[in-house]
This record gives sequence, C-alpha cells and structure tokens, in this order.
Amino acid sequence: MLFADAAAGPFAATLVLHSFGSNASGFLGALNDTTLVLRGDVVGVAAVPEPETYVLMLAGLLALGRVAQRRRHRREVSRMTA
Repeated sequence: MLFADAAAGPFAATLVLHSFGSNASGFLGALNDTTLVLRGDVVGVAAVPEPETYVLMLAGLLALGRVAQRRRHRREVSRMTA
C-alpha cells in the first residue's frame, strides 16, 4: 500500500513504472521508464468507527425504544383504571 501509515503531515513517495510493449509494425521491446514523484501534505485523516461503536449505538437505541414502550404502556394502563 502506498500510504500505509495514513498519518497527518507531509509525505513523499516515488513510483517507477517499467513498461514493455509492442505495436502493429513489429516493434517489441522495453519502453522508457516513467518515474512519478508524489509529494504533499495531509491535513486531516477521517476517522473510521470500529464495529463496537455501531453495536453500542444500536444497544442505546434499543434501550430508548424499550423505555418509550414502557412509558406508553403505563399511560394506557393508568387511563384504563382511571
């Protein structure tokens, strides 16, 4: 992987592309190498939530749903007895 560390800050990377080619006129051989130099500055790295984060969020939503259900049930029971 090119940017395995994925940290904010300056970076530099060099890629050398070696190519070999042929064409319809019978040329067959190596082509000129191409060198790519990448330089830049990463100002922010997006956070990726862990799966446990989604589990905790779902558990919280289920708990809120259960509380709302119990409150609604208690109101219905109190209206019936009054």
